[in-house]
Amino acid sequence: MKSKVAIPLGLIILMSTLGIVYAGWTDQVLIEGVAEMGSLTLAYDDEEPPICTEFHKVNDEGPLIPGEYLGKDVAQCRAWYEELIVDPHTEKEGYKELYIEIYNAYPSLHVRTTYILHNIGTVPIIVYDRTFSGEKYTSAGEWVCDLIFEQLGPQDYVLWEDYNDNGVIDGDDKPVIEFRITNGIPVQIDPCTVEKREIDMHFLQDAQQCHHYLIHGTIFGIQWNKYYETIG
Repeated sequence: MKSKVAIPLGLIILMSTLGIVYAGWTDQVLIEGVAEMGSLTLAYDDEEPPICTEFHKVNDEGPLIPGEYLGKDVAQCRAWYEELIVDPHTEKEGYKELYIEIYNAYPSLHVRTTYILHNIGTVPIIVYDRTFSGEKYTSAGEWVCDLIFEQLGPQDYVLWEDYNDNGVIDGDDKPVIEFRITNGIPVQIDPCTVEKREIDMHFLQDAQQCHHYLIHGTIFGIQWNKYYETIG
């Protein structure tokens, strides 16, 4: 794995089988007797782009303060959407992919990314889980290692640098980014409504300058009336 292609943050919806969806939801029955199923489509909102902001703390227990420590301008972060999708029933648009990229990160840097989820379909969706992963690159864009996801609690995660390139945390692997999800799950998003979400990232002592990190992950959702019988 000497060369990697940057993988975007995919928004993947766990959908029921065709028979279950048909039995669970029908948005209209026409006079001719043709039944039309509802649509289950969760997207990033195309009306409001994601926002990536840098913060710092004066001490470990203090509040997040906008900007880098002492007014420095060392790191840069950016976030954006890609891959436009259209719901076949509502014809509403949104995006499937979210990218978060941090250049020249260093220990104690805090980054907050705000994004908007939009239910552009006709069926309520419950967002119930997510995972994270990523890659580390040199300033020239050369792949260094993958990042391995570890969940510490319902809203707390860590990404480790996988220096052994074996997909598990061991040996010389180092924790490099702490995640804090400020919005709890599960959350139900009804049709034509939006939900603002935030991810706080804290770079740990082993974060290296002159490198950049590409963060992506997966968000899992399910049809609202299938959540308790399927997920529990």
